[in-house]
Amino acid sequence: MFILNSKIYDFYFKTFAKKLGEDLYEYYPNNLMRLYIPNIKGKELSSEQQLYEYFNFNDKEIELINEQ
Repeated sequence: MFILNSKIYDFYFKTFAKKLGEDLYEYYPNNLMRLYIPNIKGKELSSEQQLYEYFNFNDKEIELINEQ
């Protein structure tokens, strides 16, 4: 699923994941289970831009995600 490998979800996960080092995060099941995954059946979301539009992010939010 594209959404789980997107910059958006990388940013989202890192907002609550336990940081182990400078760029290292703990990907244990208990943390992964906290991820909200929307039901996007019937929608073809295969690019970052389509995800930005789906989540209705504004330019500032997109810039913040891409700076990470």
